[in-house]
Amino acid sequence: ACSYSTQCSTNNCTDGYCRGNDLGARCSYSTQCNSNNCTDGCCRGNSKGSKCAYSTQCTSNNCTGGRCQ
Repeated sequence: ACSYSTQCSTNNCTDGYCRGNDLGARCSYSTQCNSNNCTDGCCRGNSKGSKCAYSTQCTSNNCTGGRCQ
């Protein structure tokens, strides 16, 4: 259990538990993911078709309609 991300070796405290950083891990912030893409509370990929909220979360630097282009 945790209250702050600094309490976890992964720097990812989400919903009161230490979480991982890989794709599929629960998250609150993009910085908690190896991919730097936390969308809808889950670490997502950066390639074309991956869910996104911001263009910076995509390798192409283009998030349109909630998907990396």
